[in-house]
Amino acid sequence: MLRRKDLYCGDVEARTANGAVAVLAQCDRSGYAEDQAPTASQALWTADTVSWSSYELEGEAYEEPGISPDGTNAVWPQNSRYVTRTEAGFTRHSLDTRGQEYTSTATITDAEQVSLLYGFENVDSDTAWFRSIDDPARRSTISAPTRHHREP
Repeated sequence: MLRRKDLYCGDVEARTANGAVAVLAQCDRSGYAEDQAPTASQALWTADTVSWSSYELEGEAYEEPGISPDGTNAVWPQNSRYVTRTEAGFTRHSLDTRGQEYTSTATITDAEQVSLLYGFENVDSDTAWFRSIDDPARRSTISAPTRHHREP
């Protein structure tokens, strides 16, 4: 899928839901360096881990992807933009992110609603961690309320 001349990938971030997988392959052209932001990263998505679709992300891309609970939709955050993958395919979106200094994370719902958070790491479509990711005692958890559905 990512076998291209002069494309070197060094790390991946992935999320899965309902059998689908959204992947960020952190890539650069002409070599990959751990201490530099990748500039040729690839967004990958699959519903079944057999057939994959990919999209080259513009500029620096190294943030984890988000995936909807049903697995149909995915999102890849970047500085001042994000890319979604829905049933219509991949779409690039611009975003005013004035004041963004640190990492960001994005979530996406089954209805294609995107939430972008700065300084957070997503756990699933309803939960994100804030602050010290590696130290649970200093980490805050933010989650959406449980949804209850009534039968008519």
